[in-house]
Amino acid sequence: GVLWLAHVVACLWFAVGRLAYTDTGRHWLDSIAVKEGDGAEEFRHGAPMYQYFVSLHWAAGQITLGAIDIMPTNSCERAFFVVSMFCGFFFGSTLVS
Repeated sequence: GVLWLAHVVACLWFAVGRLAYTDTGRHWLDSIAVKEGDGAEEFRHGAPMYQYFVSLHWAAGQITLGAIDIMPTNSCERAFFVVSMFCGFFFGSTLVS
């Protein structure tokens, strides 16, 4: 159940970062660099498996209220972030009670 939810949220987070309208001209995918040899490659052009696990890491952080250093860079991403965070609050509070 939780793993499936994390997978779905990860896929949605990646889709928002790749396809959603941006009012700032940036997406969260642009703010991460992957070290490649002597230089760095944009996350958006990285290996699909790495992209998936970074997105899954972010989703797991939202569900469990953990901290992660990936932050939204435009309004659509921020709205998705807030909704995910509140869902994480709800999930965490129902688990505790």
